[in-house]
Amino acid sequence: MRKFGILCICILSAFVLLSSCSKDDAGDDDNNPTTNANVEWTKQLALPINPALGQNYMPAIDENDNIYVLMSDFNGGSAIQAFDKNGTELWSKSQNDVNPHNQMPTYFQNKLFFTTDKKLICLNASNGSKVWEYNIPDSMLYITPAIAIVNNFTLITLEKETAESSYLFAINPSNGNVAGTLAISDDRVWLNMAARGNTVYLAHGFLYKVTVSSNGAMSLDWNVQLPGDDPTVYFNFENDMVIAPNGNVTFAYGELSNPSLHILISYNSQGQKLWEYERQYASRITLDEQGNIYDGGNKDLIKINGANGQKIWAAEPPSEFEYVSMGNFTSMVHANNGNLYCGDVYGIYGANYSGDITYSVYSSTLELGDSTPFSDVTLLSNGNIIVMTMGNGTNGNIHCIKANTGGISTKGWSKRGADAANTFNASL
Repeated sequence: MRKFGILCICILSAFVLLSSCSKDDAGDDDNNPTTNANVEWTKQLALPINPALGQNYMPAIDENDNIYVLMSDFNGGSAIQAFDKNGTELWSKSQNDVNPHNQMPTYFQNKLFFTTDKKLICLNASNGSKVWEYNIPDSMLYITPAIAIVNNFTLITLEKETAESSYLFAINPSNGNVAGTLAISDDRVWLNMAARGNTVYLAHGFLYKVTVSSNGAMSLDWNVQLPGDDPTVYFNFENDMVIAPNGNVTFAYGELSNPSLHILISYNSQGQKLWEYERQYASRITLDEQGNIYDGGNKDLIKINGANGQKIWAAEPPSEFEYVSMGNFTSMVHANNGNLYCGDVYGIYGANYSGDITYSVYSSTLELGDSTPFSDVTLLSNGNIIVMTMGNGTNGNIHCIKANTGGISTKGWSKRGADAANTFNASL
């Protein structure tokens, strides 16, 4: 099932890249502006990258606007690289035979965390040196991609080799010791995870609510089965979960029998289902401080009322071409200036909370040549936009684009990873 899910993701990614849609009705120059933008700096990355494959590059940003980029190559190795906000490289570390689950490090208390199939790795954010690594016990099969910082512990999920269940582990970030474990599911599955405060939600076939205590002990508060005839065929590999300030949790799932149809579903903190919304190829979901949901797909960005699940509006991506729109909204970042920003294969787009396109730049606008595709974007507190590109046949590039975004919003669930540090906890 794991291999099938990965194959489905590759197929869906390829479909998104090849798809196109008709030009937005609001596609004239007044409503669909091309923004004049300047590249503040560009630096070469340590490895080749291809953001078109999964769109899963998301640097971690610390409290000083230092940028940490995690990359994988095609030969079983990886590298992590640090830059300051002015583009000065702080350090770069290559790692042989270390294959991260995704290109998304988590920053917490001057440490960087990421997972592989068999390890949780902790690095010193000041110089990239290894602080510790946690190797899975013999009784476990895999560490899964989910990670979150909760009550000052690093939480990971593991599959048990005997297929009895999947587990949640709380790891002490100072020394890599296990502080607590909890059996979650009855099956060996890859669990999604998100947290707000000391409350953790996990999902795969069921939705689980867990409370983490100050010493790392964990308790399962409740679980509810998702709608559907057979919970073993759910397909929600690495789909996002978001948690509103009132405790409502929303995420997307599908079934292997129809992988193109995703269901956005929302529950309250007592486990009562609030609503469902069917969607073709759901993407990265976020929410604003009022709890409204935003989901980007391969054709549009939609806003959904978080209380009742009704669609409020849909916005199509802009295009640098006059008659054909080739872009798509994927991972959105909510900014303090009231706009959402998205990087995709062809450009960087911005929309306000009314669905108006307010920002759009392309490689031609930025004079980056053939640097596409673009990665997802993140924002610095000084308002600038950070994005990566594949480059021109060599190593990838990271770019800082001058902008007035105001930085990442600290309200709602602002982006994939919840915050600039990718802690998957909106209240840290």
